[in-house]
Parts: sequence; structure tokens; C-alpha cells
Amino acid sequence: MRSAQATQSTSLGSQYNYLLGKHSQIGRLAKWIFRWHCRFVMSWYTPLTVEGAENLPQGQSYILCSNHNSHIDSAVLMVVTKKRFRDCAMVAAKDYFFDHRWRRVLSTLFMNLIPLDRKASPTRGGLDEYFEVCRQFCQQGARAIIIYPEGTRSQTGEMATFKKGPSILAAQLGLPLVPAHIDGTYKCWRKGQLWIRPGKMHVRVGQPIDPASYGPIDVDDRKGNIQIYKKITEDLEQQVRNLAIRKIKDAKR
Repeated sequence: MRSAQATQSTSLGSQYNYLLGKHSQIGRLAKWIFRWHCRFVMSWYTPLTVEGAENLPQGQSYILCSNHNSHIDSAVLMVVTKKRFRDCAMVAAKDYFFDHRWRRVLSTLFMNLIPLDRKASPTRGGLDEYFEVCRQFCQQGARAIIIYPEGTRSQTGEMATFKKGPSILAAQLGLPLVPAHIDGTYKCWRKGQLWIRPGKMHVRVGQPIDPASYGPIDVDDRKGNIQIYKKITEDLEQQVRNLAIRKIKDAKR
């Protein structure tokens, strides 16, 4: 039996140099410019407020999970972490962000995107390379990986049922899951909308979830861990929904 801490790194192809290799000067500059652009825009055009930032783990890597309503969500969460953008990575749909050369080049220039095959099965070994990319990225420092457990952007602004992917990744890497709820991005830039509209945005960050607290996890037996993954996912979704309920209660005061 191997625990999450006992896993060993393996070599990956050169296609991940943009993420795991030394960033070029152009890449560093692009991410620096994008970070300050986002902070500027989120200070006046789409003013961002954050509650619970003290719940973000310090000095270690973690996985940040929230509801997903807009392409602007990732920029919002990167700003919330207060990290350099090159120390953040977003799990992105391989069939969307990596299907066209220029979309892939531009996206990975300004952000760190980790490709995910949404049709692959994590319990059948179909995501082993994805897990290894995430592991090696987090081993390079106190990093943040942003994942949307719903799997895609909401069409209506309502939250969908969470998938087990983030819970499996957290258990595989031995990293805490940090729940968050984003409000306002659906109105600012919903799916199918061409331009970002002005509006207020708010993020609530909840208490981290430690996968190790659910019992021993054998990273080589993903099928045997299904019930643990399911329970972690249920708790994660409930925490995010509770953060959304707090927003409604605050609005009624």
C-alpha cells in the first residue's frame, strides 16, 4: 500500500515545459502584466471583495475549488490567492483550451493551464499523466491548483452536482481542498456573452478539507477508495453551498 506521500515523480514530455520548466522572460512578463491588469480591473470595473482569505493555507500547496459561472472565475481566484500567477494553475478542458494551436499558445502564455481529458476515467488509470503533472507542479513550491468540481461553466448561474475528480486528485497528492463560492461573475461575463460587463464580485473562502482525515488512502487502489472520494466530494459540495447560503442570509439583513 502506498500513501499519497509515498509517491515518486516520473518524467513527463516536453509539452509540459511551459508549466514545469523554467519560465521564459516573455512568459514571466506576460503573467506579471496579466496579474496587474486583473487586479486593476477588479478594483474598479468589476470590484472584488473577499471574505475568509485567512482560510487559505500558507506555506504549502493546496487545491482551490469553487462554483463555475464564467471564464473570469480563474482570474478572480488567482487574485484571491495573492500568489504570483506563475504559482497558480488551472485545470482546463483539453478538448476546449488545447484543441486549437493559437488558443493553447495564448492561454498558456498568460496562465498555467493543466490539460484534462474530461472523458478519461480516473479510476481506470486514464488520468495518470494528469495526476503526475499536478504533483510535479505542486512540488516546485507553495502552489495553488484551481479546479471547478462541476466540470463546466453553468448555463443558468445555478450550481450543478460536483464530480469526484478534485477529491481524487487531493487524495492522490495529499493536499488540502479549499472550498470557495464566487458571486457576481455570472452577471459580469456569463457563458456566450461577448464582453465583460461592470459589476460587483464577491468570493467567500471556507475551511480547508484534509483528505487524510477520512482514513487511510491507498493511491494504487482508486476503485477501493471510491466511498472515501464520494464522501469528500459530498462534504466539499456542501461547504460550497453553505458559503452560497451565507450570501443569501447576508443580503436579507
